Amino acid sequence: MKVLISGTKSGFGLAMKSAFQEVGWDVVGLNRESDGEPSLEVPFFDLALPHRIPLVISEVLKHHPDISCVALNAGVLGPIGPTRATRFDDLKTVFDINFFSNKEIIDTMLEQSTASTFVQVSSGAAQTVYENWAPYGLTKGLMLRLFDYYRVEEKGKRFLSFNPGPMPTAMNAAIRELGRDATPWAKKFHDDSNLNDPLVLARKLVGFVLTEDKSIEDKLIDLRH
Repeated sequence: MKVLISGTKSGFGLAMKSAFQEVGWDVVGLNRESDGEPSLEVPFFDLALPHRIPLVISEVLKHHPDISCVALNAGVLGPIGPTRATRFDDLKTVFDINFFSNKEIIDTMLEQSTASTFVQVSSGAAQTVYENWAPYGLTKGLMLRLFDYYRVEEKGKRFLSFNPGPMPTAMNAAIRELGRDATPWAKKFHDDSNLNDPLVLARKLVGFVLTEDKSIEDKLIDLRH
């Protein structure tokens, strides 16, 4: 079995890569630069350029036509600050990376491959409004709804959404640095007891991918529980 994962160089993407490999899957990594395994990877892939996605995915499929699962992991936090102060260019960049590029990956894979399972790494911000998180929260919320549409329209395919919660990743470090104030969420993300082991969570995600349980497909699955 073979899985395509975006963002495997670090953080949760790297943990997912390890977890899938533990169960015998080959991993094709979509990254902005090589992680040392060129035979299973397409380097120099920039999610900020969604118009190039079909060409990139077509090239991936020339070498890996047997991909059965797609895991959308790569993303950016974007600016944290008052929504009314968020400029169009900043918002567009976050949407291009977190939403439009993901949609292009899904659509191209649906058109050109036999991949049957699509996974997105979501967030509690998809359902909970964190003050000053509008760009990130909007894109995560839209991705959650987008999966609902695909689930209804693409019969025979699986669309699974996962919330891993806070982890000791570069994104969490950025949240901590930006959240050193009195915002209601600051304490949560500065509490080390709230941080979860990425590999433990990734193993749970792989377990859900391997299961045939249909009841999980219309939920945001919290990997911490």
